This record gives sequence, C-alpha cells and structure tokens, in this order.
Amino acid sequence: MAEATTPILEMKNAGKIYAQGGRRIEALRDANLRVKKGEFICLIGASGCGKSTLLRMAAGFESATSGEALMWGVPIESPGPSRGMVFQDYGLFPWLSVRDNIGFGPKSRGRTKAEIRETSDRFIELVGLQNFADARRHEAARRDRPRARQ
Repeated sequence: MAEATTPILEMKNAGKIYAQGGRRIEALRDANLRVKKGEFICLIGASGCGKSTLLRMAAGFESATSGEALMWGVPIESPGPSRGMVFQDYGLFPWLSVRDNIGFGPKSRGRTKAEIRETSDRFIELVGLQNFADARRHEAARRDRPRARQ
C-alpha cells in the first residue's frame, strides 16, 4: 500500500539556477515539500523567493538543476495530464489556435479527434468565437472582435 503513504508531490532539496547573460541566477535552493493526498497548501513568500519556479517545476515546465521533483514518487520530467497549472497571466499556448488551445485538455486525456473537435466547437460557439476558431492569440488581437451576445 505504498501509494497511500507516497506523497502526491514531493520536492527533495530541489534547486534551480538560470544562466542569464553569462551570469548564474539562483532562483531556488534546497526546497523541500511533501504534499499528501487530501492536503491543501499555499505557497507564501516575498517576490522573487522562488514560488513560481517551484510551481513550474511541479508542473513540469522547468527541470530542477539540483535535487528532485517527484509526482507519486516518479520524477517529473515534462508537463503531463496528472497535474495542471493556472497561470496568473494568459493561460494560452501562443503557438496554438483558439480551437487547439481548447482541445489541449481533451487531447491530453486521450480523446479521439472527433471528440476533441466536438468539444472545441461547442465552447467556441458558447463564447461567440466562431470567427476566431483558427486564429492564434496574437492574430485574434488584431482582428475585429465579435460583439458580446445579448
């Protein structure tokens, strides 16, 4: 019954160093965290202390340069359907169209192309973005936006 005792998320002495213009910037050092099933946690700290870096490592968007980031005891190596992240800025992949951004979740859950298309089309119609379904974020911003439904 290892799964009951294995933390959902665990950081073991996790660290992250970025190289920027020939300089090394230490964003996180020796972070340790254990999140068990059913727990609710908050990361609180001053600006620049590494909260966002730790979250990006947990989501698989960043790799630790030292230590480990584990999900159910397995190293986190890339983003995956077992976890998600809500961004404080735009939550869209700028290289994907509106339709593909909406379909990202169903696709990562193994839905068929037909199911993905049906789901995407339903939500595109729901919010009135039919004219922008195949546009990318930066393209949609330049076009006339549809009027809100009344």
